[in-house]
Amino acid sequence: MNIFRTPEARFEAWGDYPFQPNYIEYEGVRMHYLDEGDKDAPVMLLVHGMPTSSHLYRFMIPPLVAAGFRCIAPDHIGFGKSDKVLDDRWYSIDKHQLALQHLIETLDLQHITVVVQDWGGPVGLRGPVDMPDRYDRLCILNTWLHHEGFYYPPSMWGWCKMWHKYDYPGERNRPATLWGRITEWLFEKFMRFMVGAGQPIGTVFYTAVHARRGASQKDSPMCRAVEAPFPTDESKAGARRFPLSLPMYNPDGGNAAVQEHCYNTLKKWTKPAHFIFGDNDPNFTPATMAEWADGMVGATMQVIEGGGHFLQETHAKKTVDLLLARIRAE
Repeated sequence: MNIFRTPEARFEAWGDYPFQPNYIEYEGVRMHYLDEGDKDAPVMLLVHGMPTSSHLYRFMIPPLVAAGFRCIAPDHIGFGKSDKVLDDRWYSIDKHQLALQHLIETLDLQHITVVVQDWGGPVGLRGPVDMPDRYDRLCILNTWLHHEGFYYPPSMWGWCKMWHKYDYPGERNRPATLWGRITEWLFEKFMRFMVGAGQPIGTVFYTAVHARRGASQKDSPMCRAVEAPFPTDESKAGARRFPLSLPMYNPDGGNAAVQEHCYNTLKKWTKPAHFIFGDNDPNFTPATMAEWADGMVGATMQVIEGGGHFLQETHAKKTVDLLLARIRAE
């Protein structure tokens, strides 16, 4: 198995990241995680998506530690300071889910509050289903779990289509209607204009945060920080597998059946579940949040006005304050 380990010097771009690295191995691959705070404190498990890493939670960790939590923030394999497996075929949502469970079991984490966003939802919400006794509550930011009836907007189809040339064995599912295919094509062209050519990583993040295209975006500190783990196209294998694992396009790679099982099981979740959503996310809307939370006995809902897809970057303090207030009110 070919593995790339990002040189440490690349992470000088993570200037506002004053945390000590920790590592475990999963299937012979080194996985990085942060472990901040009192080791006997209740756990905040902070799970990232694409194209980010534990770096995304750098503004949330200090106030959560100050509030008395032990913060565990892993880098999925293929991201951040974790090793990058160079074979695209190694990556699947099931593999990420099991690697995270391996970390939880290895550290014997208990009294977990799991915070999930983006692909952190499909990856991080399997644990409360498989190991519910380890979890005290859920904190669900802008994310989803695949299930029957979930509406995948044209933006998600177009985002997936941007990466089709890196797929194997090629085209899988496509939108069912002609209009769906037209809007998929249009959104792909729009996204390519917004983020530029090539395999965008930093510019994807910049565009999602600012909802605009900037001439200097590639040179911004934000873009350099997100690009830091990926100095070569080969090292981006894990990142490009996420959009190609969207379950409406690739049910097997996206672990669609397990995601649906988790969604249906968590609808019966009776412990606290706090939904905190930005209202300016075209993919995961407040309406999506309300539908998901409906019927969950311990669910609360909070919309952050003006918040987009990456609340950790734009509204970290607000998100932490809301979560801590919800926990105090339980």
